[in-house]
Amino acid sequence: MLGHLTPVIDDGMTLLRRLVADLHQACAAAALAPLGDTDIELPSASLTVAHLVGAEIRLVMLGDCKLLLRGKDGRVEAFDDSPVAAFDAKVVEAMRKVQAGGEIELRRITPKLTALIRDNRRWKNRPGGYGVLMADPACLAFAETVRRPAADVTHLLLATDGFYRLVDTYRMLTAGELMQAALERGLAPLYAELRRIEDADPNASPPAPQGAGRCHRVAGAGNARLEHLQDRIRARDPRTRRVPRR
Repeated sequence: MLGHLTPVIDDGMTLLRRLVADLHQACAAAALAPLGDTDIELPSASLTVAHLVGAEIRLVMLGDCKLLLRGKDGRVEAFDDSPVAAFDAKVVEAMRKVQAGGEIELRRITPKLTALIRDNRRWKNRPGGYGVLMADPACLAFAETVRRPAADVTHLLLATDGFYRLVDTYRMLTAGELMQAALERGLAPLYAELRRIEDADPNASPPAPQGAGRCHRVAGAGNARLEHLQDRIRARDPRTRRVPRR
């Protein structure tokens, strides 16, 4: 859907408005009842678009995907901040409290977090909440657009929030180091390292006390696994009905 729009629209917000309108049309056509008359939860996603238009790179960002730009001087500009981080932090803090009470198995912790995660999801595309791409014009208010001279940019890296845990959760790398590692080693070894860290801590153990020997990288595993935990809760929610995707 996005592919047939980018060749004919070179303005970021115009592109996004057209995409949201097309998504709404597709969801309405697939739904079994009018969207406005039901409690259907529409599909949602993060979106980051880098569009080369003449001498400019035009960026459109909505959600929590990450984007890094490397300039000719070697400096890396990171677009990696999202309001959803504050909501994720609430869930991580609640999980830490459950763990501190003696429960360590993630499968037993998950039901205790269900209500909070569902409440967080109600804040998407609402004032005071966070933005995600949906078939709802309300998401447009959360979009960020940026323009940079194409001649000043040598490399661009797009990443999901899960992959970016190497930077913002495990703190193995800075944004600049992630870009450099991707150029030198490729993405596959970095992905493998991320999975190795996650697999080493299947129950998302709480952080060790300051000065203890436990590696601080593993201490952030709860946040790295949070997106998978939230997806599972959403899938099991009996109040949630999904509109079939196009």
